[in-house]
Amino acid sequence: MSLPRLLQTLHRMHRQVSDLRDRIRRIPNRAKTSETNLKNLEQELADEKENWRNVRRQAEEKQSQLRTREDRVANRKGKLNEANNNRDYKAIQDEIAADTQANAVLQDEILELLERLDEVQKKSQERTEAVETFKKEHARLISKLDEDKIALEKELERVQGELKETEKQLDGDVVSIYHSAIRAHGENGLAPLEEGSCGNCNHLVTPNVQSDVEMGRPVACKQCGSLMYPKRD
Repeated sequence: MSLPRLLQTLHRMHRQVSDLRDRIRRIPNRAKTSETNLKNLEQELADEKENWRNVRRQAEEKQSQLRTREDRVANRKGKLNEANNNRDYKAIQDEIAADTQANAVLQDEILELLERLDEVQKKSQERTEAVETFKKEHARLISKLDEDKIALEKELERVQGELKETEKQLDGDVVSIYHSAIRAHGENGLAPLEEGSCGNCNHLVTPNVQSDVEMGRPVACKQCGSLMYPKRD
């Protein structure tokens, strides 16, 4: 294999290695994002349940108040027959009327709370179902990510093995130049020469350098240090 073709092949392999490593690194982030979303849903459900408990407590307190006030009205009605004169009788009637009106308002408030309680309970049920659905989706995602990681690690091992075998085809001065560039820049240690410019940093090379690269001589870019090769389709 000619040096230009060999360098192009090595560059492609280094890009594969970099891409596989990047995909492997992203897997924990995807799992963490899904776990965070699940925790957020669970917190929303907990908040909804706490809201339901608060509304129920308010309704129960007002229902207790209503029972107390109704007992008061009943007691005052019983005192009507005990009134000694019209003035006392009228005073008790006014108290009964005031309590009855207040109780009507309290009943309306209780009705509103019970309706709100039904709405909150419905939302809580919907969130419960949403959490259960997401838990299943999360479990499936984690399982798939584990499978993907194993597959990607195997593919990475294969490509790295092929890369090492292909590197053995390098000889002469290009070996030290190649390894120096790769150690310094990783996959960007190799770059295609495109229209007289380094494909890594866009540095414009001289015609003599371009000629050397086209002839397959090992030449590193003076700007970024990448080992250049002529671009081939």
